[in-house]
Amino acid sequence: MMKKIYFKALLVLALIGGSTSACDDALDINESPNSPSGSTTAFTLPVAQTTLAYMLNLDLGIMTGFLSQYWTQAYQAAQYQVYDQYNYNGNQTSTAWLHAYAWVLEDLNYVEQKALEDGTPNYAAIARLLSVYTYQVIVDVWDSAPYSEALGGKSGNLNPVYEDGQTIYDGLIADIDEALELINPGAMAITPGADDFLYGGDMAAWVRFANTLKLRIYMRQSEARPSVAEQGIDALYAAGAEFVGLGDDAMVPFPGGSNNENPLYRGEISPNGLGGVNLNGSAAIIQRLVDNNDPRVDFFFDPAETGTFAGAQVGIPQGEGTTQLGSQPQTDNSVPSSTNVIAPNSPVYLMTASESLFLQAEAAERGWGTGDAEQLYNAAVTESFRFTGFAADANSFLNGAYEYPATSAERLETIATQKWYALCGIMNVEAWAELRRADYLDLSPSVAGTGASLNGSTFPQRALYPSSEISTNTNSLPNGNIGDPVWWNK
Repeated sequence: MMKKIYFKALLVLALIGGSTSACDDALDINESPNSPSGSTTAFTLPVAQTTLAYMLNLDLGIMTGFLSQYWTQAYQAAQYQVYDQYNYNGNQTSTAWLHAYAWVLEDLNYVEQKALEDGTPNYAAIARLLSVYTYQVIVDVWDSAPYSEALGGKSGNLNPVYEDGQTIYDGLIADIDEALELINPGAMAITPGADDFLYGGDMAAWVRFANTLKLRIYMRQSEARPSVAEQGIDALYAAGAEFVGLGDDAMVPFPGGSNNENPLYRGEISPNGLGGVNLNGSAAIIQRLVDNNDPRVDFFFDPAETGTFAGAQVGIPQGEGTTQLGSQPQTDNSVPSSTNVIAPNSPVYLMTASESLFLQAEAAERGWGTGDAEQLYNAAVTESFRFTGFAADANSFLNGAYEYPATSAERLETIATQKWYALCGIMNVEAWAELRRADYLDLSPSVAGTGASLNGSTFPQRALYPSSEISTNTNSLPNGNIGDPVWWNK
């Protein structure tokens, strides 16, 4: 545990341009950074943001990359076969669960409480908003989970009760409102600077993040509770809410170099990790992009280097690398981009402008809030093309293969499909959630998906709780089945 603290200390110091001596008083590596005697809000906030990035990009990023059918197991490797086999148990997400509760949420809770004591409410607001973000991920991945009693370990409650996902979602909306009330945009207010990796203490940007997070939470309920979603979104627009826009991408930067590498790169490529990527691109997305002559495929993937299709973008049918182990070298097929997706300096994105615009487009198409659905859709697609370096090509696609359709059902499907493209390898956790909610894409199950029963579902619908949680928390729930949908997808 102390090695993890020390590693994160070095990483955070490098990212904010400090030195180890500068934080001698801020961090004793023999104390947890969320101990009041062992840290400060200015140090613990970036630690929490960094650990959240690890949770999203590495702990959950590979699994959800498979479940989103962006990636699949390479033919010559075997360590990720369980994902394509749908043979899940709680071991695949035990690190993510630990990071979420014991690190991210504990650290953010410390920042919030210490900031309120110190009279620095902007720090508290940021911590609360990132806690909301983390809890939504928890619900979207596991469904029911500890929430109101989750951080009671220091007070002696080691057995927090589980609350259903709907109850947690309702609580998250209230949490966002409380965070917004804490924000003090005044010139004399104390705000973070370089210690806030996402926005550098720009509280106006944090307000837009909060509004977009609320929009995301409401939109996730579009099928389960459409009236709640509609009322909430209407209220957002009635209040004049502004959302994440161009230049507002919420991300944690990783400059590269020793101890500063992107989490997925560090886990897959670097000598500290596996020493090589064992992932190939899935034919599910690559073939669709290639069929449309969509240049974004070259942002998301590196083409095959050897074999019949050398120089071309070619994916493996989902799961075929598992059923035909050893039949081809990895280089015969496309791999996640070594420049843009799994590079030492790839940032980890929590929210992007294109996602925000797709959310707004869908809301408008459903008649919720205000706005022109087609204009917002066009802006979302254009932003995705700009993000990937192909801005000049956007208009030709919007007037051709990606033109806004004639019927509402087709429009919702098109919005969902384009969002799936835009999130590829960048925000896999969000992509998996949206795939389950929208249910528009005609994807085929993994050909290796013969593992645990899906309980009547075609695809896995949730992760299982770690065995360590079940064995130590007397209030934990039975694990159920990976085919059981989370609350908003029932």
